[in-house]
Order: sequence, then C-alpha cells, then structure tokens
Amino acid sequence: MDEPQSSTSPPISPRKGARIGFSLPRESEQSQKSSSGPPSSRLSRLSASSDAPSVIQTDRSVRRSRTSHNGVHFESGEIPSHESQMNLTALMELRKAFLSADIDGSEELDEEEFVRAFKNIKALGKGMDEQQLTHLFMKIDANSDGSVDWVEFTDYLLLQQLAMSDEAAAGDHTYVKQRVPAHKPTEVDENARGDSGHSFLARGGFALAATMPPLIQKIGYISSFHQYVTASQDGLIKLWSPVTLQPVRTINNGPAWITDMQVSESMRTLVTLGMDRSLSFYSTARPTLDKVGRIQNIETVPMTALWVPGERERLLYGDDKGALYDLQFADEWGTKPGSGAPPVVAEHTLPGIKISAPWKVHKNWVTRLKYISHSASLLSCSLDGYLNMLDYEKREVKWAAKEHQKGVYACDYCRSFNFIVTCGVERNILLWSPYSARPLATLQGHSAPVMDVFVNESEAQILSLGADKVVKVWDFRTNRCIQTLSEPGVNTPSITALFQNPETRALVAGGLALQQWNQKKAKEVLPSQVCTALYNANFRQLVVLEAEGAITVWNVDDGERVFTFSDPLNKASKISAAVFDHTGRRLLVGGQDGSVRVWNFNNGACLKTFVGFGDMEVTCVASVVETKACFVAAAGWNAHVCVWEDSHTDTVTNHKMFVGHADDVSCMAMVAPGVLATGCQDGKVIVWKMDGTIRTTLKREDRATEALERTSVLALCPLPAQAQTLAVAGTDGKVAIWRIADASLVYLLDTGHMGTLGPMVSTLDNKTLFTTDTSGTIKSWDLSSGTFRRQTNLDGTARRSSRRQVTVGPMRIKENYCIQTEDGEMVAIAYADAERMVLTACASGSSRLWTSDGVPIGRFGQEKAWNLRDRGTWISEKPSYSPLNSLAEVDESAPHTWHTLGRGLTMPRLGRLLLERDEEASDEENEEDDSPGVAPAQEEEEILWSVEDQVDQFLEAHKRKVHGTSVSLQKLTSGGLKVKDLAPIESIKHLSPSKTPQQTSHH
Repeated sequence: MDEPQSSTSPPISPRKGARIGFSLPRESEQSQKSSSGPPSSRLSRLSASSDAPSVIQTDRSVRRSRTSHNGVHFESGEIPSHESQMNLTALMELRKAFLSADIDGSEELDEEEFVRAFKNIKALGKGMDEQQLTHLFMKIDANSDGSVDWVEFTDYLLLQQLAMSDEAAAGDHTYVKQRVPAHKPTEVDENARGDSGHSFLARGGFALAATMPPLIQKIGYISSFHQYVTASQDGLIKLWSPVTLQPVRTINNGPAWITDMQVSESMRTLVTLGMDRSLSFYSTARPTLDKVGRIQNIETVPMTALWVPGERERLLYGDDKGALYDLQFADEWGTKPGSGAPPVVAEHTLPGIKISAPWKVHKNWVTRLKYISHSASLLSCSLDGYLNMLDYEKREVKWAAKEHQKGVYACDYCRSFNFIVTCGVERNILLWSPYSARPLATLQGHSAPVMDVFVNESEAQILSLGADKVVKVWDFRTNRCIQTLSEPGVNTPSITALFQNPETRALVAGGLALQQWNQKKAKEVLPSQVCTALYNANFRQLVVLEAEGAITVWNVDDGERVFTFSDPLNKASKISAAVFDHTGRRLLVGGQDGSVRVWNFNNGACLKTFVGFGDMEVTCVASVVETKACFVAAAGWNAHVCVWEDSHTDTVTNHKMFVGHADDVSCMAMVAPGVLATGCQDGKVIVWKMDGTIRTTLKREDRATEALERTSVLALCPLPAQAQTLAVAGTDGKVAIWRIADASLVYLLDTGHMGTLGPMVSTLDNKTLFTTDTSGTIKSWDLSSGTFRRQTNLDGTARRSSRRQVTVGPMRIKENYCIQTEDGEMVAIAYADAERMVLTACASGSSRLWTSDGVPIGRFGQEKAWNLRDRGTWISEKPSYSPLNSLAEVDESAPHTWHTLGRGLTMPRLGRLLLERDEEASDEENEEDDSPGVAPAQEEEEILWSVEDQVDQFLEAHKRKVHGTSVSLQKLTSGGLKVKDLAPIESIKHLSPSKTPQQTSHH
C-alpha cells in the first residue's frame, strides 16, 4: 500500500519572532552553497502549501508586522499570473535581479529601481508594463516608506502563494444555508409520538436522558424515493422532503429512544437500534417503510451499526459493553413488500438471520464503526479513548491506539489520501496514518467537544460538528478551516446530527428539525451582513467588509473577486468601521470590541495594532494628515475621540483622548489638513484641531421645529471645493451644509428620502452630491448652481445674518435623479472620479456599480463578468429613474406652480425669512448681530419687502387642511409644506410687481 499522503502533515509553528523572508545567499556566496541546502528547505514553505506554517511572523527594523497563516485566512480568489507559485530557480532569479538593482547597497529598492529590476524578469514581470509593476510595488510597500526590502518582497510572495493554495482548497463551491419555513409538528407527529414524557440529548453515537424536546439522533437518505430519513430520541422515524425540509411521513418505532439508524440500498432495508435493547427492520422498497421484523430483549444495548458490503450485505453493531456482533442474512430472510404479512417479532434473533458470538474489543460504549473495503479492515472507536484497526474476518486487532485522553465520538476514513480522522471530548480533530497508529496532524478550532466528523473526498474536505452547534468545513490538504456554517448562540437551532447528501452534496444538520446548506459557486454567493465598503482608486478595487470579519477585494474593471481574507485569531471581534489611510495602501479597521488594526488589503497582512480605545464599540475611524505628521483617529460608544500618531511600530499605545461629546459619536471625517470633524447622536458636530482643542461646534437650532432637538447626526461628507463646507445628514431626512470658516449653516436640504438617511459621497469637484437611505434609494444632487462662499456688501463688509445663522445664498440645490433599488439598507457609497462611476453596498451583501448618471453596470460577483468599455456587457444601457419627490425638483415649466421667487427663493426659505424679519423688527435695541452669516441677496430683499403682506393675505384666504393641519407660516417655515399642498395660484402673480413667479424662477 502507498504511504499516507503528505498533505496530512501537521502544521508547523515557528518560534515567536521568526522571519518568513527568504535569506538566499548573495551571488558571491552561491558558488559555495548548493541549491539543495537551507534555501531549498525554506522554499518548501512557499512551494508546498500543505507545509506552510500555521503562525507566521515578520520583523524588520523600520516596520514590524505580524501576520498569521490562519490569521491571514484567504478563502478564495484569483491571483494574477505574475504572482503565481514560485520554485527555487525562479526565486533565485528574482534574488539576483533584486541585488543587481540595489545600486547603493541598502538592500532596499525604491519604486524606480523596482520597476527597472523586474521589468524583464520571466519569473515575475514578463508581459507586465511599467504601470502594472508600479501597482505591484505599491501593494508590497503598504507602509508607504518608499522602499521594498527582500523580506517584504518574499513576505508578499508567500502570502499570495497561500491565497492560491486556499483558492484550490476552497474550490469553486461553498455552502449556503437553505431558507425554509420553521417546522411545526403535524397531527401525525403528535399521534405517532411514543413516550412523550422523556427525551434525550445526543452525544455522537449515544444519548443521555434530559428534560427537553426530542432531538434527531441520526440522518440518512433513501435514494429510491429521494427523501431524508431521521431517527430521533423519542422513538420516531420521519421522512423529510429535501426541498421543503418538512416531514412527509412519521413512523412510531416504539417508546424508547433510537441510538442509531442505518440504510442499506442493496438490501433495501433500514435498521434502527433502540435503547430498549431492540433491532427493528423496515423495507425501503416503498415510502410507507413497512416494518419487516423486530428483535427484542437483546442482552446488551446496541449503540452503533454498520452495513458491510459483499455478495450479501451483513450488519455489524457495537453495544454499550464494548462488544461487536455480526448479523448475516439468508436469502429467504424478510417479507415480500406489500404482501400484507405482519412483521415478525422475536427475541434474540429472527428467521433468516444468524447472529455471531460477541467479540469484546473495547472497555466502554462503541461509538462508531467504519469499514475499509480495500483492506477488509474495520475501524472502531469508543468512549474508552481507543481507536482500533481490526481484521474482522480473523477477529484480530491490527493495532489499538489511544491518543485521545478521553472518549472518542466518531471516526472516518479517506481512501484517496489514505488517512483516518477522529474526534472526541478534547475539542481537537486528529488525522491518523492507517499504518503507524500515530496522529499525523491536529486540527484546532472548535471550542467545545467535537461530536461528529466525516470526510468529503470529492471536495477534499473534512466536516465536523461541535457540541456548541458549530459546524466547520476543513480543507485536509492545508489543514485549515475554510468555512464555519453555524455559530454558537441562544438563537442558533440545535444541531445533534450531521449528514451529507450523496447526490447533491448538500450538508444536512438535524436537531429539532432539519437544516440544509446547499453547494453553490463561490462567486455567486453574496457576503453576509456587510458593515461597509470602500473604493480604492490606486488599484481600482472595491473592498467589502463583513461584520463577521471577512474582507473581500473586488476588481472594478470586471466585477470579479480578487480574494477574501479574515482574522480568525480575533473572531470575537466583529468589524464595525473602516477607512483607507491617506496613501490608499492600507486599510484601517475598527471592531466592536474597541480594537483598531491596520491591514495590507492586497495580501491580508496585519501591519499594526492601535491600543488604548477601550472595550466599547468603534463606530468610525479616520486617517488625518497634518503637515508631515499622520494620525489615526477612532470614536464610538465611549463618547470620546481617540487619536494615535501613525508611527513605524507594530503596536501603538501612546494616544490622546479628545473630550467634548456628551453622547455616542456616530461618524467622523477629515475636512481639511489637520482638521477633524465628528458627528454625535445629540445632533452636534465638533470640528477639532489635532492638538485636541475644539475649533468650532456646529448644531442646528430652530425654535420653529422642536424636533431638531432630537435630530442625530448620521453621516458627514466634506465639500472642500465648495468653500470648505461640510454636509451633515440628520435623522430628520435633511442635509445641512455648513461653512467651516465661520460656522454658518449655508443651506438646509430636505432630501425627501423615504428611509433614514445613510452614507453620502461627493464628486472630487464637489459639484454633485449622492445620498442614500435605509430603503435602498440613491439620489443625486446638483451643487453647481451657486456658491457657498460668504457674501459681502459693496463696501466689502460681511452681510449680517439672523441669529439663527441660516444663510440664504443665491443658489438652489436641484435633484438630478432618484433610483430605487431592491437591495435594502445602503451601508456604503463611493465615487470613482476617473471613471465617473458610483459604487454602492447594502447590508444584505449586494454591491453594485453604476455610472454617474445612474446606469446600472452590474453586481459584484455576478455570474458573467462585465467590461467597462463594452456597454453590451452591462446590466442595462439606460437608467431606471424613480419619480422625483422632494421640494427642489418641482417642474418650473408647469402652470400654476409657485416654486421660486428670484434666484432660489423657495417656499420654505421665504417663510423662514419672514419669521427672521419679524424677530429683527421686535428687537428693542435693534443692535447689530455679530453672528457670522449672509443676509438675503438684494433681489430677494426687494421681493421679500414687496410680497410680505400679500403672502400673509394669501395664506389667510387660502387655508386648507394638509394632513390634518392648517397651512400656516409655521408650516411653511419648517419645510413641511409641499408645493402640491397649495391651491393653484393664479392671482398671486401680482406679488412681484416686476416679475411673475415663473419668470423669476428662470431669472
């Protein structure tokens, strides 16, 4: 027989601080060392993914970065050809090119040297132009120090190699849970129920009594009528539809719980083992599962069984005393289906069945049996902790091993890779050689005893079930977990049995009911709950971050996935915020546990950790640049802003706390070099200097609308090209645009979004603003119709404004379009200026690409890739707009519509001006208001004075009910009065002696 495959070798754990860079000898030393020496052994880490270390750490004098083979958990992806697997010859060629380009002998290459060194190297850069090599340099130089040394270079190659091995490991398919309605017991369930007073808790191949609903003990599949069959601890056998996962038939096996169940396709027989010391046989020729016979009052309790193939299959079972029994069936055994003959019930045996004498092989319960056909051997495991290899024909023990210190619950055998897998109480999964009786590798990852394990050879996978309801999928070529299908929790359904459909390869779990995970192509599977998404213009990639910790990188040019990585060493920390640093090469990620980490998102390496925020959730992070200094800021539920200097160390502890907020901080953004803005749940926006002092505070105050006191800040969007203004989205559906220089509210935009406002983004020139909401709506706004700059009088002095600091500028924000998607809550929106494209991501996992005009290009991960230069590959060539419904979009050409008076003097603004006029007139001292702002433009002043009385008369004469409230100046001021709420206004043309409303709106 062949020796066990090397893919099962245990992971290597190097000492702490070990470098993974390849220290190949210089050219002068290579003549003294053969290529089969240490460099070759170290290269095996790169060329043989199965021997890759489980913990990898890197150290360099300028930057120390820790990465982990498990910590850098690539799940799938496509690696470019220039980052393909290396061999020793290729690596030596790269080393030679690296040293030859290092002219100054610093052992580091800058960007120019790097491009020149590898432009014509076949092992790396053949066919790559200078731009591609520049991008590769930027990926490797994630810390942006302008140079790449040999350690950084080989680290990057190794991590890309691991990505390729995991891509092969994960395959083209993944498991996706099937959504089905919850199971409700039917009449037949209740009528067929036996001993309803007691039920049992499964423990692999055995069960313990407990006062809880009966759980499924065993799952099987009957291929003749394509249905699942289960045996539960209340003595019921059920047939289930694999489509609906609902029971279609229930058979009462008896009052005792069923310890095991096995189906024989060739014998067309199903056998159950009962705690009442019974064996029951059913015919699977028909869906009625007619009972053929029953053996009762056996001397011991049968615990686990196995059909052994042959000319005539026979049944082996193990009992609670550690003995094995062999049942051989005669040709005349059984009753012809449909004959109507009653089942045969007998003690000890049945006619046509011969039971052998017991063979004692264990000292405790036998929990699992596995037959190895090519060697006619039998595996058995028990609660005594032993795994036995048996020659059952000769009744000899080939070997017995006890590497499990406690009970062994399950075992299985992989023929193609020739290894045995076992699990038990110790929470580890052991991989064994069938010859040496010694473990080859240990799979660690479960945090509770592992109740069941089996091999899926076609996908090179091991599937395991923990006592805490956790189901894991492992790749036995790399000994790593590639997917976790169920997480522990109070709301997680119970899972006590695991099974794989032999036809569809779907994974089925049983507890109180059945759950099923179907295999789907990995590229078609949407991410789970998405936290946020970011666009990187340097590499033209979209980075999507899931709350559970997975980070997926997508290519914008075709919508294909590049790769996915996560941080399984910190699975307790869920992602809550993320942003790129100022260079666009590193990813700053905040967690719900208060952690802040820096990642190289091009290879999944964790570069840095910031310590000091605390254990409260981080809701927002930012990268701030001030002259030559760089800072990382984080804020969240602790109501503080924590700021670190972005130094060249792997762990940063020195930090400053900015104190000023009284509630949770919800968002932040760098509004100018060295200036940070943070938004709070109490509606306040604080603008900070990087020394911790408050530059200014922004908060809307409108005595006409008490609800503003409860308005929270949801999102910030800096508009530096618009007079250094800041757009602030609130929970009332309005976007306030503030001028930072004088803390003036220059515009209040009622967006008309139906859902709560979400993230916002602007174009680079800040002429277009995009807003989103929780209903999946995207709106585009035109900011180019005016200026947000502070206005002055003819003598150069600033015009005064009201005490409310609401500045009325000579502009109007117009809604360009509205798109209603079916994706649900929007959690991210980004804009690619070079391509004029919009990228969106929703919480449910759908990420899409649009043109700036709203034409849908495609969904990331769709089955067919798109080509940005070929509109025929897009989802649509035309946008699908929704009706506009905000105050700013009323058709100016429609008759009887009083929309604007002069330049942008809308109804809400007019009402607000009238109230301000009344307040100023009532001021006894009529003193100058020193608050910064802008008074109405001259044209608006003239119109205002001329129409004030007429507006009052009009409102009095044309009162009408609007949602149960009379139209009033208060309603007009709050912006709640829509143009459609007013009656047709033909008589109001005389309000402006020189211009009609329609004329002024086009003025």
